[in-house]
Amino acid sequence: MPIVNKDLSKEWPPINKWDRDYFKQLAGDKKVPFYNNVKSDAYTPVYKADDYKTFGEYIDMISDGPAGWRIFLFNILIIHHK
Repeated sequence: MPIVNKDLSKEWPPINKWDRDYFKQLAGDKKVPFYNNVKSDAYTPVYKADDYKTFGEYIDMISDGPAGWRIFLFNILIIHHK
């Protein structure tokens, strides 16, 4: 039988700290590769980014609703500790 623990993480510090503004402050100026939603074919380079923008621009874009661009393999924790 499954168990549901309500409010288990409400005292966990990131719950109130991790929001879009925090991440923009942390890494908003870092350039990240953007990938579009166009289906690839045999002639499309698989690992080539379609564009580069800052992480802050990406956060703004997804804040406005669903976005046609994606980022992959961006580890904000590694960027932050450099």
